[in-house]
Amino acid sequence: MSKKKSVVILILISFWLMYSGVTIGIFLYSAKEAYQENVTRKKGLVDFHLDNSLNYLVNKTPKALIRRLDWAKDLQEFDFYLLREKDNVLGYYNKDNYLDGINRDYSALEHFQEDESFALKTLAVLDYKLTIGINKNETKYLWGQLVSRKSAIAQDLVIVTFFVFLIVFLILRDIVRLSQSLQSPDRGRIKRIEGLSKEAEVFRQATLGFENQNQGLRADNLMLASSLGPAVREELKSGNNPPYAIPCCLARVDLNGYTQLFLQREPAELYEILSQYFRRARDIIERYNGLIYQYVGDEVIFMCKDPSDSEPTRRCLSAVRGLFEVAESIRTPAVPDGLRLKASIVSGHLNFVKLDQGHSFSGLPLIESVRMLGQITEKSENTLIAYAESQGFLLDLCEPTHSKIAVFKGFSHESHLLEIRKFVSIDQAASSLSLTELGKNFHGDADIVFLLKKLRLQLVNGQAKDFFELIAPLREFTVGEPSLGIKNAYQQILQHCIDSNELKKQDCKELAALVAIAKNILTSQQVDPIFVNYLDRIEKANDPRVIGNVLAIKSFFGLEAKNIEEKFKSPSNRLAADSLIFSGTKGLSDIVTNRTKEFLSSDNPFFVASGLYVIAALFEYHHSRDLVYVKTNPNFRNLALMVPSYLDHPNEIVRNRAKRSMDILILGGLI
Repeated sequence: MSKKKSVVILILISFWLMYSGVTIGIFLYSAKEAYQENVTRKKGLVDFHLDNSLNYLVNKTPKALIRRLDWAKDLQEFDFYLLREKDNVLGYYNKDNYLDGINRDYSALEHFQEDESFALKTLAVLDYKLTIGINKNETKYLWGQLVSRKSAIAQDLVIVTFFVFLIVFLILRDIVRLSQSLQSPDRGRIKRIEGLSKEAEVFRQATLGFENQNQGLRADNLMLASSLGPAVREELKSGNNPPYAIPCCLARVDLNGYTQLFLQREPAELYEILSQYFRRARDIIERYNGLIYQYVGDEVIFMCKDPSDSEPTRRCLSAVRGLFEVAESIRTPAVPDGLRLKASIVSGHLNFVKLDQGHSFSGLPLIESVRMLGQITEKSENTLIAYAESQGFLLDLCEPTHSKIAVFKGFSHESHLLEIRKFVSIDQAASSLSLTELGKNFHGDADIVFLLKKLRLQLVNGQAKDFFELIAPLREFTVGEPSLGIKNAYQQILQHCIDSNELKKQDCKELAALVAIAKNILTSQQVDPIFVNYLDRIEKANDPRVIGNVLAIKSFFGLEAKNIEEKFKSPSNRLAADSLIFSGTKGLSDIVTNRTKEFLSSDNPFFVASGLYVIAALFEYHHSRDLVYVKTNPNFRNLALMVPSYLDHPNEIVRNRAKRSMDILILGGLI
């Protein structure tokens, strides 16, 4: 134990010496600056009084001038002066009141005569000569300052030494190391720390316990989140207090013949089929921004939300069409012809409510969708049933088979229904729908391949307007299951851009947009050397937006980029910001932090706005992955505290960006 104490004492002595040296160094530096400022100020006063004296001398009123100079010396605005008329001394002053020490025939110069002891300047007008000067003694000044503050300095050293001793004794060195580990994304370093004392070891073990518990809670949260439907999770994240109503379109999709399959097949075989179906179904539903509410046996219940009347209904229908395609494609010995589904969609309001334990949805759409499924009798074909009044929203996407009228159990009124078994293909829709609607309502694998080929054709024909109208919807969803067809079609269009010298253009918005959608239509499993090679080649483009998007995609897929710090200083605020984000996602280093601060202090409002964007983007990235790192790394706090000062910036772009960044930081609890 004594050996460990001696190490800590050495740390304490080292800190004390360092602190004392730094304190004295800062004092001397500050005092020297104050001394230089004082000399400069007094020389300015000398110039001021010489300029004012000119009028007195020209008018030959030396007595009035002497009165003025005596008033100024009483204010200690200079240290000595001498006024002579030819060889006669008319007035003088120095601190010792000793004329012989200053009674000399000074040369009249336009600048100061000075050395280490004094600085003076002489004005000659007519027969008059006026010399005004100041004494300079830096050592004396510094010593005087030190003596005047010796009590405060000594008191500060005693207090700091006392508190540092209390903190350092046995634990400070290890606390520093532990805090550094907590501030790092790699907290495996904690296990490699060896404490110098029992207290340090206890603290280390407690930190490890906390980290293990944190990892366990994270795993539990992921498990619970995956078990809880995305629709419920989204409402809980919204922060709204239930109960409240949500306008939406609800879809209920049921597997035909599930009971027979369950009775005829081994559970393991059946569960493998269901697992494949549910996995691909979730991907399709999420491509249309649908939110799954529940899996009930073989049934999937999901919803599409949107303020408009038609949009959620169309997305629900498109998602159901995609589910039908998925079901038919699942072919195994148990289901050689694929699965068959029946589905219902109904628009209305669902109520989000808090239960005794947990949360849930309630409302007529849940009841109506069940009753509607009961009206489907055909089990050999995929069938969708919907209310007839919704056909105005759907006729350009499907071909209703027939209609029927039914009175649902528990309802008193008749319901007019449509059965739909045939849908409009993307080839048919391409001639009737707008490009935007085409991109919004066709997100199957084959559909995306069709859209990518169409985008390539638009590039070849120079149809920029059509290109951007079609690519915009591709940014609004994400493909969850890898598709070889999508990957090949996407790489072909990238290859076309490379071969057609798109990289040499100074303004290539089309290529920038194409690079950006990689995270929407490709999965991490599809990142291979060929795709990485495409990105590396495109990163050499002349358009900074293209390079910035390449960095964003590389960051998204965890790829490396070359010469990233050189891009920090790009004249393009977009590229410089993207490079900072790329580097910052690996860890908010001092280099990234300082460069971001330089953005914020720029005279260019676009760089200021980009700096605010970088802060919010990096906070969101790390907050979703490691809250401890965000809370313990001081760089996050330092940058976050700078954001509020830009809320009243004169530039509107900066103000708006600052508000958005503030909202993100406040929601995440950093401010």
